[in-house]
Amino acid sequence: MTRVFALTSLTVLALSACGPTPQGAGFTGVGNEPVGITRASPGPDARMAAAQPVSGGNTLPLHQVNSRSHSQSALAAQALAAGGRTSSTARPVQLAGHQVMASLAEVGGEMFLVARLPKSLGANALVPGTDKALMGAVPQLTGCHHQGKIYRAGKSQIQPEALAIPLSCG
Repeated sequence: MTRVFALTSLTVLALSACGPTPQGAGFTGVGNEPVGITRASPGPDARMAAAQPVSGGNTLPLHQVNSRSHSQSALAAQALAAGGRTSSTARPVQLAGHQVMASLAEVGGEMFLVARLPKSLGANALVPGTDKALMGAVPQLTGCHHQGKIYRAGKSQIQPEALAIPLSCG
């Protein structure tokens, strides 16, 4: 009887692995939550999802920065510094009803999607949930995949003014 129960349990477990993989909150085609995202407390704007349409230009401006650093966090800091701050160096992008200025930055051979708070809005920080919405919109905006990490810049890591997402384009 114990062998039959064990065999049945293993069969059920094996068949359950054949079903669809669980999806992370607000992500399309990703099997689980990405590594490196801080958990924010849910708020009224935390419901931003990548499934909502993203509107932006066809191409994002590219900034190239030379770097000798091998640390991804140091490269991300340089990408955040180089990322477009004006309409001539970044493109406005609507993410779930909120506007960010987006551009690409290639730093030391590594590509980043950089988004920052538009200065014209007069706000101090990005809306909560923008990080998850931006990560979910990476394929639409860049044609690349994200590496599952988000780097933040600003006065507070909880309420950042800018985000950088390392990309895998190839």
